[in-house]
Amino acid sequence: VKADYADAHWNAALLRLLLGDFAKGWAGREWGRECKAVGFVDRRFAQPLWRGEEQLKDKTILLHSDEGLGDTIQFSRYAPLVAATGARVILEVQDLLHPLLTGIEGVALCLPKSASRLPDFDLHCPLSSLPLALATGLETIPSAPALPPPPETLVQTWQARLGPHEKLRVVLF
Repeated sequence: VKADYADAHWNAALLRLLLGDFAKGWAGREWGRECKAVGFVDRRFAQPLWRGEEQLKDKTILLHSDEGLGDTIQFSRYAPLVAATGARVILEVQDLLHPLLTGIEGVALCLPKSASRLPDFDLHCPLSSLPLALATGLETIPSAPALPPPPETLVQTWQARLGPHEKLRVVLF
């Protein structure tokens, strides 16, 4: 077996996460960046990659989406934890998710990927690497996505469009 066979490391990492071996699972999951079939979006920045070693107090960190829409929502729950370290958090997400994720607690600025220019930042971290950087264990997984409430104007628009709320409504994405 080749020691650098990324697909084997990726699959082993997923198994370790399923079995509760979070330390090895999150670390091994980073091999997914080397697997063509996994679909990570690889971003290259001049600023250093943050993996949890460096203190963030008084620093600006860019958290950027690196997988699909669902993964971005899933891992955005970590942004308030990063902000709680004293960092100024910039969140860059897919354009479709920008309205949904704008206003997350602790995020100083949320930008769509189509933004023409990123503001200055000191460090960056892909969203899906945050569980590794924050040494996530079973007991420290944030309990739910920290999605902000929708803007009142949007709520009013949909209330007018849907009419009186007389029975159960279900939304499917």
